[in-house]
Amino acid sequence: MTKRRDSGSFEEAMMKIVKLLGARQAADVVSLSSKTLRDYSDPARAGRPRLAEALKLDIACFQETGQAPLLDAYLLNLADAVGERPAPAGQPLQE
Repeated sequence: MTKRRDSGSFEEAMMKIVKLLGARQAADVVSLSSKTLRDYSDPARAGRPRLAEALKLDIACFQETGQAPLLDAYLLNLADAVGERPAPAGQPLQE
């Protein structure tokens, strides 16, 4: 059974990273188990990646796909909290 993840959530971003990089490769990036990364994507579980882990995962994902799912989720959550729309995640990385 597939669990529902809210659009723009950190859980959805983690699932995207696991799908884009593969669970084993993503786990290797942060020296954690594949199960831990899958748990991070589970809305029913409390654990989430630490900031340093999130950065490493987004860097690896960006290098391979040009996407930074956790940064995207962070910007969307920030925009919701302050009432402004963020620039697309790719823009801060471009000049």
